[in-house]
Amino acid sequence: MSAFGQFILTVLSFVGSIIGAWLRYGDRSQSTMFTNDNVLLDTTSLGPDTSSQPMWQKARQQIDSLQRVDPNFNEVGFLAYAASAYVKALTAEGAMDPSAASDVETPSYAACEAKRIDAWNSQGLRRVISGLKLDGTTLFKISLDGESESLVVRVSGSAVRYTQDTATGVAAEGSLQRETFTEFATFVRPSGAITPKTAQLGGPTHCPSCGAPAPMSATKCAFCGTPLTASSAPWLLDHISQSAYT
Repeated sequence: MSAFGQFILTVLSFVGSIIGAWLRYGDRSQSTMFTNDNVLLDTTSLGPDTSSQPMWQKARQQIDSLQRVDPNFNEVGFLAYAASAYVKALTAEGAMDPSAASDVETPSYAACEAKRIDAWNSQGLRRVISGLKLDGTTLFKISLDGESESLVVRVSGSAVRYTQDTATGVAAEGSLQRETFTEFATFVRPSGAITPKTAQLGGPTHCPSCGAPAPMSATKCAFCGTPLTASSAPWLLDHISQSAYT
């Protein structure tokens, strides 16, 4: 082989070694991360990256985490309760009676609804909600932060919803026509609360003192007045929004 040919082979071999080293460095940088102690941690053993997964899909995986702290939690029973609480809250809004749903709402949400209804009354308006029909509920997001637990439920359905001027009967806001909707209802309870066994599939729960029936949403027994302990605190509707992030 000529001297020129050997020179070309030497150059190509050198370039190849540089590219190989660069690729090995790239693989190394993607499979490691720094901890707070500046120690390299191999991330290839941490399982698949879930950052790009849809929120509802992450919730499916997080149910296992919830059931580790609340073995009696049952998704079917919870979603049935969530649908019932959501309908009760909207029915109370349509009746302009905030107290009608106070047993399924957090105190802050109940106060917010009362304030909104007072504002409508003062402006000569009334809320109209009719023909409410739910098409489905999906557990969309689970948050366990050590102090409280929250479950976000995606609710889809249809209804006639508008705010009416009581003097003229004209719709001041909303539509007189049935419209489909998708909303997100957030339910919360204190961390450490557990689902009573009898409520696993939406069945009745009972007062630990007198044994009287006690709805999942009850904070005290309606018969003997015994407060329900934090361990049996119910899921309460904290807010309803158009987005899962608000």
